[in-house]
Amino acid sequence: MKHPHAGKGFTLIELLVALAILSIILSTAVPFTREFVRSQMKESSRQSVLAAFRFARATAIKSGQVTTVCSLDPTGQCASSWGDTLSVFQDTNGNAALDNGEAIERTVEVHLEQWNQRNRPGSRAYFEWNSLGLSNGTPGSIEFCHLNSETSRFAVVVSFSGRIRTSMDFDKDGTEERIPGTAIAC
Repeated sequence: MKHPHAGKGFTLIELLVALAILSIILSTAVPFTREFVRSQMKESSRQSVLAAFRFARATAIKSGQVTTVCSLDPTGQCASSWGDTLSVFQDTNGNAALDNGEAIERTVEVHLEQWNQRNRPGSRAYFEWNSLGLSNGTPGSIEFCHLNSETSRFAVVVSFSGRIRTSMDFDKDGTEERIPGTAIAC
């Protein structure tokens, strides 16, 4: 007489083979997952910075006032090292600081805690647009480099005409450049 539960399980060999296959799959998938998460963090940070810049330019055109974007320190001055929040405000007196009578139009969360930053030109920590949408004397770029990756870098570039663009991998080597041939180096 046969036992009613015979043949309804895995043998030890089958279980070990299945675990070996699963461990091989996981060991190859984890590095790809880590890189995918890092690239998504980079893209999220890039889109947040672009959103702040585009909103500032649109606000300057709509309001007819000089509009500034930067990360404010506790005293209301534009900080040279940007934090996790970018502020967009109409800078009526042009001093790159949030003064009495000037209100923040929008704040944008950027999550830059894992990024090194380099401003070009390095003397300014803010970008401004005038009522025509032109760069108000603040063309340049801001470059971001991930602390744990040599290739996870991006830049946001503002031209004299006030146009905003982002860096690209022009030569397809895995590293983005501000302009063709000029790699981002923080």
